[in-house]
Amino acid sequence: MERPNFKKLYYLLGNVSQISATGGDGINELNLIKFLNKYFDVYYNNQRIDFTQENLGQNKTDIEAPGKHYDAYYVRNNPIIFKQIPEDKLKIYFASPYDEESFARSDLIACPTESWKTMLEKPNENWGILYPDDYYTNKAIVFSQKLDPNSIYRKDVEENAFTKYGIDPDSFKICHFGSIRNSCFPSYFLRIYDALSEKVKKQISVIFVGTTSASLNILDDIDNFYFIQNIDFTKVNDFINSSDLLLYNQRDFQSEYAGSNKVVEAIVCEKPILACRSNAREQELGSDYPLFYNLLYKPPDDPKNTFQDNWIDDSEVIRCAQLIKTMVTSSSFYDEVIDYMKRIDKARFYNTFNEDEYIDEVIRRIP
Repeated sequence: MERPNFKKLYYLLGNVSQISATGGDGINELNLIKFLNKYFDVYYNNQRIDFTQENLGQNKTDIEAPGKHYDAYYVRNNPIIFKQIPEDKLKIYFASPYDEESFARSDLIACPTESWKTMLEKPNENWGILYPDDYYTNKAIVFSQKLDPNSIYRKDVEENAFTKYGIDPDSFKICHFGSIRNSCFPSYFLRIYDALSEKVKKQISVIFVGTTSASLNILDDIDNFYFIQNIDFTKVNDFINSSDLLLYNQRDFQSEYAGSNKVVEAIVCEKPILACRSNAREQELGSDYPLFYNLLYKPPDDPKNTFQDNWIDDSEVIRCAQLIKTMVTSSSFYDEVIDYMKRIDKARFYNTFNEDEYIDEVIRRIP
């Protein structure tokens, strides 16, 4: 049911006819829709999103041309649909992938982090494959990543979620969530793991939750490496809260400014996460976060699956191995890291947060 005095927002993700909490992009967009729903009647692919209805009230199986009666339009990665939006309406296009005509036609370019927005506002010779050399724009605006506080939150687990998979609940559980691709292949961590003593290795379990790369099959014979696939999204919170240390190992150029659900989930669940230092991660975790590691230089656009990358110095590998050893063997240091996570303001990461500045900008720009 439409709400009086609410503006109407058209929304579309790529060629997805119905939005759902499937995959990282689907989860991100659905959480953003939940947030925007407080300000707009949101129509996904011309379907009024209703969170009280089964499947959110969606039933269309094909992508339709957008209606002309909406007040604003938000499109991610569908230039064909974006081209059909009326010229006199507010048009918002997501910041990646780049499409020259869509970017030129848009009124606003939606970035998931402040770092991304800042980088887009000045010429940059190091865009790689993301944008043309020296591309910049004054249209950038932040559509920050959001989480649903009813789905991801800190909780005390009564029974460790990993126990039924034969994983020792008393071991120190180091977990990676999500698919494994070239861009997030755990090269750094695998080098760090090799630097751990046998004594420490016997006290930890390393768990990959999600779709894993075939390149990781060589690790199948390591006793304390585990692979769990196809878990229901509603169970993710239990797995995160059953972990002791999370991994963020994005290893392409976009990791400098792109958003990350892995990091935001770690923050709201107050779980330590081992992560490479970047502008975007410092905005989320703070520059003094104790579990950052530093890279020698920025990774390439399209890294390959390899354990032998040279973007992290051997001395940094040893330092990170020592950090893990200290967390495993010293409860006081681990508690210090937990206390740091507790002090991070979490409200800004939830889709119930009502003070994102970009909303005022969007509403102001509606003709």
